[in-house]
Order: sequence, then structure tokens, then C-alpha cells
Amino acid sequence: MSRILALFASLVVWVALAEHAQACSFCAAMGCTPCDRAPVAATDDPNPGYVLQGDGVQWPQPGGDGTPITITYSYNNFLDGGMLDPSNQPIAADFIRQVTAEAFGLWAAVAPLHFVEVPDAGGRVFVGFSAAYNALPQDGFGQIRISHRFINGTDEQNGMPVAKALAWFPAPSAGAIGGDIHFDNGDRWGIVGTPSQPDILGILTHEIGHALGLAHSTTSEAAMWFAAPRRSGPGTGMLWPADIAGVRAIYGAGIGSVTPLQLVPEPTAALLVVVAAFGVACTGRR
Repeated sequence: MSRILALFASLVVWVALAEHAQACSFCAAMGCTPCDRAPVAATDDPNPGYVLQGDGVQWPQPGGDGTPITITYSYNNFLDGGMLDPSNQPIAADFIRQVTAEAFGLWAAVAPLHFVEVPDAGGRVFVGFSAAYNALPQDGFGQIRISHRFINGTDEQNGMPVAKALAWFPAPSAGAIGGDIHFDNGDRWGIVGTPSQPDILGILTHEIGHALGLAHSTTSEAAMWFAAPRRSGPGTGMLWPADIAGVRAIYGAGIGSVTPLQLVPEPTAALLVVVAAFGVACTGRR
């Protein structure tokens, strides 16, 4: 069994190094409220590679670390054709569903997080803490709500990339917007990511990390590195040991699940086995 785990780990490391050779770009993550305290890493490891946003910045887990919790997610306007590919054509909703399930599945493979899609009532995309948003029926959308809106548009082809997406941390004071993820519909989104044309899988994996309570990693290969790594389409998503240790420092080790409202293509399943096996050897300490 140890040889199998070692083989899986070697495979994932090899893929990670190849992915790291690809270009990355900046991703901005917004906290729900101004934070006047420095992020802390909850570990006695002098170099854990992960950073937590702070105490209490997580989804409620009444049973404590390692116990299962359910986190709902929904698509506000994310599937309505407003996300465009490099040829200015709408990205198919089925494709978005597929890579979204894969991105959530990466985190569910290493922590007891059960992501369940729920219907979304749709409507306005709120861009910050809002009494109007808080007043909406909370059963009208998921805890993690995925939307698109204009943020800053496309980047210069060989210039410094800027924000591709935003996420809000799940702090108790966040209100309804805590956990929300916004993509820039002014960008063009490819299957294979490049510096100026991001991909949904790579960016969403990163933003989900923020929506779970992780800040930017100190490890340049990690999904939570401030420059979100690019991926190459379905089946290429991955987490680095620092990502795994970070989410486990918040929620404990375990295996969760992803339950979409519609069936999605299957390449995710084999990938989860690889990531889960790799995670066994990379458990972080609280």
C-alpha cells in the first residue's frame, strides 16, 4: 500500500511541476470585512506553507475537527452564457458544471466537507456586505454562491495580469455574501489557462479555498498561492500538500463529497483517488 501511495504522490508531484512551469496570474480575494489582524497559521510546523485567514473564519462545524459538515453551493448567473471563451462564444453550462464539481471535489477528497448544490433564485449580484442581500430568504441560494460580473476586463497579452475572480471569506460577520465567488465576465476564459486568458478550473479551485477560510499560501506551487495556477481542462485539477494541510488545519482530515443537481461527466472520480491518496501522506498538524 505504501508503494502505491508513493507512486500516486510521485505522479502528482510530477504533474504539479509541469503545471508550475505554465504561466500564472494574479487573483484577488476580498475579505468580508476589513481585517486588522495578521493571518495566522495554526500549526507548530515552522514552515507549513499555508495561511489561515484567522480564528473563526470558517463554516460552522459543531462536532469539531474531522466531523462531517454540509456546505451548499449554487449558481446565480454563472450558467447563463455570460462567461465567454476566447472566440467570444458562451461557455457551455455542462462544461462549467463539470469543472465546478471537480474543483469542489478536490477539497472534498481531503477534508470532511460535503458540498451540495441547491437551486438559486437568481437576481442581483451583490458586490459587498449589504442589508438588502442579508434580507433575502437564505434558502434562495447556496452558502457559496457563484456569479459573474465585470471586474476589470481582459489583460494585456504579455502584461501583468490582475484580478480574475473574487471570493469572500466565511466570517461570522460576513452576512449573506460570506463564501460568495465572483468571476470577471470581462475576461475570456479558456479550457487551457494562460496568463491573460484564465481557466475556470484553476481559478475556481483557488477561490473555493478562500471561501473555506484559507488565505494565500507561502508555497508557490500551491493552489492557494497568490497567483492562482492555471490548469488544462477537466481532469487536471490538483491540490498541493500545503493546500491539503491548510484545509485540514481548519476542518480536520476526512473525506467528503460533491452532490450536484445534475449529473456531470466522470473524469473527476479517478482524479479524486489520486488526490486523496496523496493527501494521506501530507496531513497537516493543527
